[in-house]
Amino acid sequence: MSNQILSVKPIINYPSLAQIGQTYLMTIDLQPEEDSDWQLEEEEYPVYCSVSSEAFESRAIGEPIITMHCFGGSYGAKSFLLKANKIGQAEDILITFRNKWGAPIKSIELKKIRVISKVIKDQDRILLENSFFDDSNYSDESSNHAIDYISDIFIEFGLTNTVTAVEGLRDQVYQASQKFIGIYIRRHGFVKILSMETPVSIHNIYTTVNILDDSNLSFSSVSELERAYRQSQSRRFSTRIDARKSGFEIANEFQFLTILGGPGTGKSTLLRQIGIKAIQGDNKVYNHEQIPILIELKRLSESPINLLNEITREFEVAGFPKIEEALVNLLKAGKLLILLDGLDEVPIRNLDEIIKNIQDFVEVYDKNRFIISCRTAAYQSSFNRFTDVAIASFDDEQISQFIENWFTSSPNEKTTKAKDLWRLLQQPKSLSIKELANSPLLLTFICLVYGHTNDFPINRSRLYQRAIFILLEEWAAQKRVHGDPIYEGLYSDLELYMLSKIAYTNFKDDKLFFARQEIVTQIQEFLTDTLNAPKFIDGSAVLRAIEIQQGFLVERAVNVYSFSHLTLQEYLAAKHIIDNVLIEQMIESHIDDQRWREIFFIISELLSTPAAINKLLLNTEKKILSYGYSEKLKTLLNWAEHITSNVEGDYMSSARRVIAIFVVLCIDRVQKLQLIQQSQSIPENAEDIEIANQVFKLAKRLGLSLNLSSLDSSVFLHSLNLQNSIVFLSDFATAIEEASIFNIDIDLASLGNTLTALKEQESRIYQQDDSLLRSLVRQALDNWFETISLERNLINLSTEDYTALKHLIYMNSLMLDMKTSAEFANQSDWPEIEQLGWTEIEKRIFTGNLS
Repeated sequence: MSNQILSVKPIINYPSLAQIGQTYLMTIDLQPEEDSDWQLEEEEYPVYCSVSSEAFESRAIGEPIITMHCFGGSYGAKSFLLKANKIGQAEDILITFRNKWGAPIKSIELKKIRVISKVIKDQDRILLENSFFDDSNYSDESSNHAIDYISDIFIEFGLTNTVTAVEGLRDQVYQASQKFIGIYIRRHGFVKILSMETPVSIHNIYTTVNILDDSNLSFSSVSELERAYRQSQSRRFSTRIDARKSGFEIANEFQFLTILGGPGTGKSTLLRQIGIKAIQGDNKVYNHEQIPILIELKRLSESPINLLNEITREFEVAGFPKIEEALVNLLKAGKLLILLDGLDEVPIRNLDEIIKNIQDFVEVYDKNRFIISCRTAAYQSSFNRFTDVAIASFDDEQISQFIENWFTSSPNEKTTKAKDLWRLLQQPKSLSIKELANSPLLLTFICLVYGHTNDFPINRSRLYQRAIFILLEEWAAQKRVHGDPIYEGLYSDLELYMLSKIAYTNFKDDKLFFARQEIVTQIQEFLTDTLNAPKFIDGSAVLRAIEIQQGFLVERAVNVYSFSHLTLQEYLAAKHIIDNVLIEQMIESHIDDQRWREIFFIISELLSTPAAINKLLLNTEKKILSYGYSEKLKTLLNWAEHITSNVEGDYMSSARRVIAIFVVLCIDRVQKLQLIQQSQSIPENAEDIEIANQVFKLAKRLGLSLNLSSLDSSVFLHSLNLQNSIVFLSDFATAIEEASIFNIDIDLASLGNTLTALKEQESRIYQQDDSLLRSLVRQALDNWFETISLERNLINLSTEDYTALKHLIYMNSLMLDMKTSAEFANQSDWPEIEQLGWTEIEKRIFTGNLS
């Protein structure tokens, strides 16, 4: 028999906990390993199974044969009945697989199966097996290990004074441990947030959380933070790259730990996962032998508050024996991991009492380990013995891991969906959405959206709007943070208006970071003007409430703030511009500033009527045409309009005008080559190449297609030299003629014939006579200039002209983006806008008729 048949994995379902006298079903199946190939001559292969155990009587149902087939897998599992007939602590079952000749080929020993006098029948066993343990063929063995682990700690350290009674309590402790684990999993092993239809196991989606090695806020100034952010060339406000450690590494290192972070950054999930690993006894991840107790502090709402009573209740519910005596022993021995989740969620009236209770408890039982979670803005460094650390925002690796975990956790999801979403987030158009993904809460939201539609909404502002609602209302409500209003009368809509004004004011002043006093003053002025609040209103209290409950504004350094995400500041600023009818003013001041690109993009999505969108586009065109161009550049642009007018074809007029400029830039490049001395070269970073490629990319976006693929990148223009210039000019003429760019008065066919003749002359002489070659290139250029009616001096552009041309291309590209993104745009009006020539639009500018 080939050894290849051994490349299979057994799939076994069996009882890890059994009651004396009861009968249980065991099923055994075999599946091929992923990398194994069928190397047998037969299409089928029988494998015989036998089961033996001192604790169970076993009987096969039918023939105990598993038949493997060459197409992968078997024809079905085989079943055995097991009757428990012996009580023990760790009984074994031996399964032997034999070939058709009776020779053993594989054996598996299932260890530590409990047979007891009574079994607790509840959901704990199902939860224990299916929720959070590592996927394996022997999940029951992992379950047994966890139950044994908790039982052993409780018996060894909790029942130390009742040695004589321990033997009689073992079954009770074991059953209580099983129930204790089940309760923990039910309460803390699943998450169901936002619009999730069903809970998801934390184990399946948990992504490694990183902790900043030094959580203390720096004393950076506003200007230092601005400079660091702009140098990072990233959309993320958090530019810290200091050493990071995993959450488990920090939990292992510090006995007293406070984990800080903003709303939705994963504090609670980290605490729950630490507890799960502690329950599992997984000393490779959490290496302290302790029983975890997780208490949600928001539940402690009634005085008097007693932490010891809360811990006692956790053990009592599970049914542990002699709990009062055992708990004191466990605490004195330092065998508890006490996880206190959500200090910021404690009602304000109870906060001082809970802090004092925790401090007193830690002083008395300081051999145990304690981890407290709290929102950064709500923390007042109340615990002297605790080390404060901060959760870091997700980086790209964590985002990718989270997405992979999310979409592979469900058996109904295709694994390609995770890769597809990650690929989509990498695209330039998704950078703003990806910025939101550094928050686990908003990344969950992004996964939910993509999971339903396999894409992001065409109107991305709807995504941002929903993200803001999550922070503004839904997450605070779900976490039940305080329930106190931000300020009396400051309802959600009005608060959003206030935040929009703050976002706009600071963005307009080129401030992404701002001093605390600035933001407090802006809050005070808004409340005074809008709600008739007294002038001495405490704006700092409102700022603090926004920090704690919603996390829109984040303290990045001591007394230095920013919005949590640049994307949200841009959305809010765009909303303020629309609400206050500032669009025309913004176009006039900022349409050529790439820093405002995302805001104009969002404005185009937020406008709700075709008339408003068309006005936006026409005002943008007005700004483009009234821009500060030199007389030479104006003449060149008018030439481009004239030479591309009255052309029948598939391309829009704007695309033809753009490619006419591209033709000029290419000819200018050849002319520079023809004029330059033989010993000189054109700089590789020449501005004309950069502009030419920007123009060409815009033309392609407008629908233009040239049959000259080498023009797709700057490589072609960089590779131009005197020797291949005539070939280029000839091929270029053919491509432009085929694309029907110019009007019928331009005889490109004759130009092509003339250039073909020059190519033949060039092929015979260029290696021998450089001056003659230059003369031929000069003739080719003369023919181009004459054919397209272009004066030579028009293409000698200054540095200022190139800068203006850059702005022209950028503004046209932005206008195209706005047109594309305007979901409610009246598409029939766009051709009218783009067909308008320079003369007609100039007339409209001067008459003020842009409707």
